[in-house]
Amino acid sequence: MLQFVLLVLLIMALVCIPIELFLNRRIRREAALARHPAVRQEVVVDEEAKKNSALRQQAALNVKAESRRVAEEDRRLGALAEQEKALSMNREWQGTGRALASGVATARSLHSLRDRSAAAAAAGGSASTVVDEEPADAPHRAMRQVKLEQDRELRRVQAEEYARSLRQDERRDAERAATHRAEDLAARAAAERQLRRERLRETLEAEPGDDVPASDVCKLCVRLPDGRRAVRRFRAGGTVQLVYDFVTVEGFHDDEYQLCTSFPRRPLAPTQTLRGAGLLPGATIVCEALN
Repeated sequence: MLQFVLLVLLIMALVCIPIELFLNRRIRREAALARHPAVRQEVVVDEEAKKNSALRQQAALNVKAESRRVAEEDRRLGALAEQEKALSMNREWQGTGRALASGVATARSLHSLRDRSAAAAAAGGSASTVVDEEPADAPHRAMRQVKLEQDRELRRVQAEEYARSLRQDERRDAERAATHRAEDLAARAAAERQLRRERLRETLEAEPGDDVPASDVCKLCVRLPDGRRAVRRFRAGGTVQLVYDFVTVEGFHDDEYQLCTSFPRRPLAPTQTLRGAGLLPGATIVCEALN
């Protein structure tokens, strides 16, 4: 009995001592952390880092599992596609086999008809049946005929595809050529307009000086299509064509706009003089874009 009690006490000591050591170590650790906040912060940071590391590892495992699932799904879809392809080829072969079987049956029927005709002729019957002699390789000829038909159909489809592709290439080439021609014409027109603008800039009559009487000077304010206002002085005896040239120098070609008085609206002809158009001593002219 005493031995049993000693054994129980020994077992309890072996169990309780490690627990007490663990609790004492944890209590001392908590006390140290309470005395040193910086150390406690480092411990918290370490624990957070461990948690984050565990989460990253779990996320990596999830990604690997998803990758394996996607790969399995791709393999399954590939297997289904291969099965569908095999079934399609099987159907094609079955169609070819039916055609060959039909040809063989036709050849056998011809052979049977020829044999019956020969038997009837040998028996001396009054009715005679004329049947064209068929060669011994009639089944093979039927198979060759079917293959020729298939090759002919394949060549026809290929020829149609080639012709359609050729028409598409020709249409694309024509569209490309038309685009190039339009771009060349536009570039040439832009270059000609720029050259004309530069020439007009050099030859445009200068504004009248201070020695010209005020009665012979017309001050015009031109409202351009882009919203700008261009002000310039002209000689009263000059024509409206000078105003057109001035607007062209400002960047607008004369086939893109027309000049009109602001109110009342009245188109101005290039051959009119500024005095004859009633624009003296000054006026506002509207540059209207043509549709």
